[in-house]
Amino acid sequence: MNALDLIKQEVISLLETQRAEVLDFIGYLKSRYATEDRAVSPEERLADLMAYFAPYRKDFGDFLLTFRGSIIAPLLNQVFV
Repeated sequence: MNALDLIKQEVISLLETQRAEVLDFIGYLKSRYATEDRAVSPEERLADLMAYFAPYRKDFGDFLLTFRGSIIAPLLNQVFV
């Protein structure tokens, strides 16, 4: 029996949640030992980065407006004029 057959035999006996963990671990191994054979285009790399940082994108355009009337408003006006 080769390694692939042994892995298949072991995975069959696992619960579905444990199988998901195995898939996560396979993804980890692929990323850890990624080969340089696969060339990633700059567009694909940019798309990956944009997707990764999408949850953190915020609009701070009205940041100064939130301080209007506050005690630090005069200070902000001096700094950002």
